[in-house]
Amino acid sequence: MTEPACPFCKTNWPNLDIVTRPSAHTRIVRPLNPVTDGHVLVIHDQHTADAADNPHIAGVLMATAAHYVRFRRLQANIITSVGEAATQTVQHTHLHVVPRRPDDGLHLPWTGQRKAQR
Repeated sequence: MTEPACPFCKTNWPNLDIVTRPSAHTRIVRPLNPVTDGHVLVIHDQHTADAADNPHIAGVLMATAAHYVRFRRLQANIITSVGEAATQTVQHTHLHVVPRRPDDGLHLPWTGQRKAQR
């Protein structure tokens, strides 16, 4: 079985801007378009479509992201998306670690929103 062409698959890792190698199976990389200083992506070498595709891989990525945030003493959003309607653009499970600072100007999709009253 051949590995799908995917920017986050292991065969493409030499082309990524790798920040650190937390394990043999995970990498933390800089995204092409960071939304804050220090924004990184956490990826796994096993290709899965999204966090719902393989909860074990999703858990490994979350633990890796949590250790990264704790070690660096960051305040951050740890975010993943499942599906295009949820803004997923790369069909390989990945987490965004988005460092936050007071008044950084970044508004997430749910910032200031409330569910409409029926």
